[in-house]
Amino acid sequence: MSKELILSWLLSHKVQLIFFTASWVLFHNVPRLLLKPLVPQVVFDYSMALAMLFYCGSAYCPQPIEDISSSKLNGTLPGYVWRGETKGFVQSTVLQQDFYGMSGYIGFNPNHNAIIVAFRGTNDLPQVLVDLEFSLEYVNYPHCDGCWVHEGFFKAEQSLIGDVQTEVQRLTTLYPDYTVYITGHSLGGAVTVLASLDLTLAGISGIQTYTFGSPRVGNDLFAQLVNKLLPNAIRVTHNKDIFPHLPFNNIMGYFHTGTEIFEDAAGKLKECTSYAEDPTCADQFLPFECNILDHHVYLGIPVDC
Repeated sequence: MSKELILSWLLSHKVQLIFFTASWVLFHNVPRLLLKPLVPQVVFDYSMALAMLFYCGSAYCPQPIEDISSSKLNGTLPGYVWRGETKGFVQSTVLQQDFYGMSGYIGFNPNHNAIIVAFRGTNDLPQVLVDLEFSLEYVNYPHCDGCWVHEGFFKAEQSLIGDVQTEVQRLTTLYPDYTVYITGHSLGGAVTVLASLDLTLAGISGIQTYTFGSPRVGNDLFAQLVNKLLPNAIRVTHNKDIFPHLPFNNIMGYFHTGTEIFEDAAGKLKECTSYAEDPTCADQFLPFECNILDHHVYLGIPVDC
C-alpha cells in the first residue's frame, strides 16, 4: 500500500479521527474497569510465536500451498519450500469462502507435534478501517447470555467454522497427542478468537491461539468468556498499529481478549498483564497517533506472502 493512499485516507477521515480521539481521552479509563485484571496463565514462547507468524504470512499466499511458504517470512527467494520455523509442515485442507472474502488453511507439523489452523487477513485495509470505525452492527453470541460480537467477524467465522471443525476433528483423531494451534493476522485474528472459542465449546481441548494485530471482537462478557475458556491465548500488538484500537471500546463497548504481548518501536517485547486493556502497552497510544504501517510488520518481519 502506497504512502500516498494511506495519507489520502487519513486526511479524508480527519474529522472522524478527531471525534473518536476526543472520546477516547474523555472515557478510555471507564470501560476497562468492567473487566477483572488478567492473571497470566501462559509463558510466552517466542519461537512458537515466530512459527505462528510464518503461518499467518503464508495464508496470504495463493492457495493451495503445496510445496511453498512465504518467501519473505522464511528468508528464502521464490522457489519456496516449507523451511525454517515451518519446516515439516503438511497442508491438509484449504479454507475458502468468497462471499465474505475469507480464506486460510489447515495442516499439521510433526516437528512441533502441532495441528495448525491459519486464517488470512484482509488486503483492502482502507475499506476495512472505515467499516471497523463506524459499524455498530453486532449479534448476540449464541453460547453466552449477554455476550455480543461484531456482526461482520461473526458471519465471516461462521462461513468457515463447519469446514474447520470437520478437519480439526479428523486430525485430532489421527494425532491425538498433537496440540491445536489457531492463528491469524489482522481480521484473521478476530476470526481466530471466534473459531478457537467455537472449537473449544465443541469439545476440542487445549487450543492455543496466537493473533497478530487483531481488532477487538466483542463486549466485556464475551471477553471474560474467552479469557476463561482460552487461558493460553496470546495477542501480539506492534507499537502504533491502528487495528488493535478498533472497534473503539469507549463508545462501542468492545474489549480485547487474551494476554497481550506488546512489541515497541525498537522491537522489544513486553508481556502486558494489568488489564485486558493494559494502559502501558498498545493502549498507551491515542488513535490519531496510530498508523497502518506498523500493522504490516510484526517481530521485525513483513506479514505477507
